[in-house]
Amino acid sequence: MKNLVILQFDGDFSTGYKVTLEVGDDGERADVRMRGELPPALDVVRSFQEWRNIYGSKHGQSRIKVNAVKNFQTVEYKQQCEEYSEKLLSLFHTWLKSESFHPISNYLSDLKTNQEQELRIILSCDRLELRKLPWHLWDLWSGAEVALSAPDAARGVRILREKIRILIILGDSTGINVKADEMLLQKYCRDAEIVTLVEPSREDLNRYLQDDIGWDILFFSGHSQTHNFTDTSEERVVQGRIFVNKKDSLTMAELRDSLQTAIQQRLQLAIFNSCDGLGIAAELESLQIPQVIVMREPVPDFVAQEFLKYFLEAFTNGRSLCNSVGYARRQLAFLEDDFPCASWLPVIGHTESVNSIRFSPDGKTLASASSDGTVKLWNINSGREIKTLKGHTESVNSISFSPDGKTLASASRDETIILWNFDLDDLLVKGCGLIRGYLQNNTDVSPEDKHLCDNIKR
Repeated sequence: MKNLVILQFDGDFSTGYKVTLEVGDDGERADVRMRGELPPALDVVRSFQEWRNIYGSKHGQSRIKVNAVKNFQTVEYKQQCEEYSEKLLSLFHTWLKSESFHPISNYLSDLKTNQEQELRIILSCDRLELRKLPWHLWDLWSGAEVALSAPDAARGVRILREKIRILIILGDSTGINVKADEMLLQKYCRDAEIVTLVEPSREDLNRYLQDDIGWDILFFSGHSQTHNFTDTSEERVVQGRIFVNKKDSLTMAELRDSLQTAIQQRLQLAIFNSCDGLGIAAELESLQIPQVIVMREPVPDFVAQEFLKYFLEAFTNGRSLCNSVGYARRQLAFLEDDFPCASWLPVIGHTESVNSIRFSPDGKTLASASSDGTVKLWNINSGREIKTLKGHTESVNSISFSPDGKTLASASRDETIILWNFDLDDLLVKGCGLIRGYLQNNTDVSPEDKHLCDNIKR
């Protein structure tokens, strides 16, 4: 049964979206591909903004302070949240039932009916307004978790360490209890090596991110924001900012070099248990971090802690990341009498899957085929990338080593097969053999030059 669904969106709400559906097995080439369209829907955008204005009217743009919880318990506020969320969902579902989208929605409906295993669903889009919609409530998903991805996201394989390393960053904690998050991580990740930075300086944060050993999980608790603006070149910019201490805030762009180093050192998951984090997720996807968890809107302090507790409870007991987020989301739904729309808040950011992996016959090298048209070689012992092989113009779908491990074959959607030879000494010997034959059989070559390659081992 197929378990990976990718929906790629191209367009905007003003002109409509062209949508491509790909369905296949995780790690293999998609064998179902179809197209559909969604019409312009500015009413959906307006409805979302109306809901967001109501939702945010009580707490602004930061992780909500402990003493502000009572703001959520007014009858009028809860009624307004319910009214505007129902209106948004009605318009959202009507849009998704558009006739031009029927080929895709009908296929997904049939897939859901016959599905026996967990679905991995990825929405590939770069429009912030599209990412902000409550995709987890689309009835076709039937409880499956939805991950967001940038259109050009692609990643290599990450090899797990024997002992997981976690870097905890406790940022500006004005009015909130970030120590509770640390205590939960210490409780559920007892076997991990954990390092905690409390309101670090810029210098310390960058230094720890660039640690020589590297980190598997990066966790941030504190205040954060997303900024959406147009730059001087009229390009739309989505920017995520975290408040690392009471004086300093940093954008993901300012941390880019340090984050790239951490990712090269096998960083696999970043969790930002802070507010308004879609800008953070978007920027981290461009760095090709495998998995990111953020909150899409301002989040009550208690809700943030409850989400982390239930997520870790599931994740540390062997559930997949998507399944763990789904479990935590369902628990948050029980809080919605006091915290309206709490289950809407968690979001998964995800970069594109590797299509195929193969171990070399000697077990020392791992090769991975990616949708970005490259093949990567990885050292099994160190987990580091050895080399990126570039030559295909489209997604690489399959790879295979020769029995002696000296040659790797890669097959691509561009309808080509490339043979990569890793034994350079063997290539040199073969090349010299050809030259030797030419020198010895060419009458124009002088007698002394005929033996230039005689000492090369045959």
